[in-house]
Amino acid sequence: MKLHKPGIRNGHLLLFRRNREKAENFSVFLPAPEFGQLKMLKALHQGFTEYLVTVPGWEMEAHSISDIETASSELSGLDRSRIFPFYLPDFFDEAGSLVTLRVAAVLDRLGRAGERGLPDLRTGGVASGSDFFNREAEITEIWETVEKGEDCILRAPRRFGKTSLALHLKSRPWPTWRVCYVDLEGDSSPADFIFSLFKALSENPECAECLPEVFATARGKGWTSEQRAGFLELEKDRIDHDWRGCGGRLLGSLGFQKAKLLLILDEFSFLAENICGREGRGRGELEDLLEWFSALRKDKPTGLCFMISGSEHLPSYLRSMGISNDFTAMRPILLTTFDEDKAQAYIFLTMARQNISLPPEESLHILKLMGKPIPYFLQLFLDALVNKCRSGEVLNKDSMEKVYQNELLGTGSKRNFEAIIRQKERYAERNPSLRSAPRQMLSRLALAESVEKKSLEAAWNEESRQPGSFAALFEIIRDDFYLAEKDGQVSFDSKLLRDWWIRHVL
Repeated sequence: MKLHKPGIRNGHLLLFRRNREKAENFSVFLPAPEFGQLKMLKALHQGFTEYLVTVPGWEMEAHSISDIETASSELSGLDRSRIFPFYLPDFFDEAGSLVTLRVAAVLDRLGRAGERGLPDLRTGGVASGSDFFNREAEITEIWETVEKGEDCILRAPRRFGKTSLALHLKSRPWPTWRVCYVDLEGDSSPADFIFSLFKALSENPECAECLPEVFATARGKGWTSEQRAGFLELEKDRIDHDWRGCGGRLLGSLGFQKAKLLLILDEFSFLAENICGREGRGRGELEDLLEWFSALRKDKPTGLCFMISGSEHLPSYLRSMGISNDFTAMRPILLTTFDEDKAQAYIFLTMARQNISLPPEESLHILKLMGKPIPYFLQLFLDALVNKCRSGEVLNKDSMEKVYQNELLGTGSKRNFEAIIRQKERYAERNPSLRSAPRQMLSRLALAESVEKKSLEAAWNEESRQPGSFAALFEIIRDDFYLAEKDGQVSFDSKLLRDWWIRHVL
């Protein structure tokens, strides 16, 4: 793994044009192939030609380029913003065979309608635009669900990219739909929830038209920021005094003259936990909100659909608190990690964006070191490797493992796992008597390949002295710490999290 030599201007260009619109094109630039690589170049050319059959609407041209800077004047209509350099040997394995997965990754990515570039690293941030990667199956499932008028719940463990997917839906809605995204993470009351809905609708130009006439002034043109803030403050006071009435008027009177509306309620898990964690009537307020929201969804206007987005354990958390809900009746959309092929494609394209050469066997080694490619932690690892290459280092498998141990899991990595640490503390906040049982269970799992679930439950009951608390809390911990359950056996499903637990907790 190494950084490309900068400034190479000559090479081989594979130019892909759309048949019916030649102006839409992208290019693969292979800087300065050596004479001994001509056989390799021919094999790559053939590989792209054969795979183009599965990407209809594109044709390929091959050109030798003496100066990439002047290529646009030599090649008619060349889109210079979409020339992507790749290192020719990176398309071949150690035995010299073409890796068709990498050919497919390039064409599937850049040949997709509306896609402009390769994914960049967005460690800890929302992946949007070209940085958003390969969730077509889930996107299609969501739109097909709401087209039927059904509400859905997006379920996945933390750090799997739920918010990125939600915002992608907002930026690229299906025809006849518009999307309003509502972030609920900081909300801690039913009134907060209703106000967040109203604020998101009124501030979104695509969705404000849906608001009933009683809120028409929220769309007033020519308002100063002070006037708009004053209006929102007034509406917040109304909602604080009667959240049910305001919520009913808001959602029961939405209009859909131009397009249907998908309301995405992100971080509903945090909203539920924040409300329930309030002193006094927190639990009662959450029960009231869930009952009201359930009734609303059963009698919602035609053209309105909801997508709840939250951690996979949301229904389990509510059940553990003895709070009834109908979220399990909503259509579940499961967001999983990338399979190995998708993970390899992502690694290859992302490192190419960073101008870094990465042979196929080193891409596989990244996955071997970290295990299941949880998107957030995969990006952390890639970012650490990129920084080493930019400092001038050439990395092999041994030095990649040192980066894994010293950078990703080292003493300075605590901030990367703050969300995990915080979740461990939340268990005790929910129930102080359960402070040690989760830690004991996770430590036992970290030291073994797998442990019988019945054995874990027996040890939990003895440690917590609360028989019956295991079932619901186990589902929550399984989500937070990426545990796997199969044939009555439980194990860490993330090698990285297991390595981290052994190193920093044990």
